[in-house]
Amino acid sequence: MGKPVNIGSAINTIGEWDVPCIREMENSFRFSSDGLPGMGGLDIFCAKEINREHGNRNMKYPIKSSGDDYG
Repeated sequence: MGKPVNIGSAINTIGEWDVPCIREMENSFRFSSDGLPGMGGLDIFCAKEINREHGNRNMKYPIKSSGDDYG
């Protein structure tokens, strides 16, 4: 393990984020955040590295509810 690195605005935001989780089988990083566009409150996002660029997607319904979701 090394030092944490900010990998850009696709993942790191000034908003609150919580419950980071790495899923090795699909090479993804999942987290809850209110600092990215979403459905309101803490939304669950799935991030992947594609061609050395990091992108994420909001997991939305049925994973996301109308409240704060953590995992």
